[in-house]
Amino acid sequence: MEPIEMNNDAVTVSGNEVLFKEMDLLQNCISRMAENSFRCKEWAVALAVAVLGLCYSDFGSEFLAVVSVFPLMFLWYMDFRYLSLEKKFRDRYAFVIHSRPEGNCRGLFELDPKMFDEDTEYDSKTEKSIFRSWSELYLYIGLIFIVLASGIILHFI
Repeated sequence: MEPIEMNNDAVTVSGNEVLFKEMDLLQNCISRMAENSFRCKEWAVALAVAVLGLCYSDFGSEFLAVVSVFPLMFLWYMDFRYLSLEKKFRDRYAFVIHSRPEGNCRGLFELDPKMFDEDTEYDSKTEKSIFRSWSELYLYIGLIFIVLASGIILHFI
C-alpha cells in the first residue's frame, strides 16, 4: 500500500499505519457496544433482584412487580440496540480489512454505523435474529416472567 496524504497538511502516513489506526478505532467502538450491552444485562438482573427483594419486604406490592416490567423492557430494547450497533461496526471492520488493502479509501475513519448499510449484509432478518438470540430472549423473558410471577404470588398470599 502506498503512502496516503492526510488532510492536505503534507503529512504522509504509510497505508499500514492508517489501516491499523482505523481498525483500532473500529475495535474500540465494538468493545464499547459490547460493554454497554453487558451493562444493560447487568442492570436488568439487578433490577429484577431488587424488585424481588422489595416485593417480599414490608412495603412491597404486586404493583411494583408489574411496573418493573417496563424498565426491564426498556433495558431489553437498549441491549438490542447496542448489539445491533456492534454488528454494524463488525461489518464495517470486515469492510475495512478487505477494501483498504485494495486501495478503496471510501469513508476513511468514518465511524457512522449507518454509512455503510448498503454495503453490508445487515437487514431486518439480522435485527430479528439479534432480538431473538439466546443472550437476549432467554434472559429478558426469564426476568420478566420471574418478576411477574412474584407479583402474582404476592397477590395471592
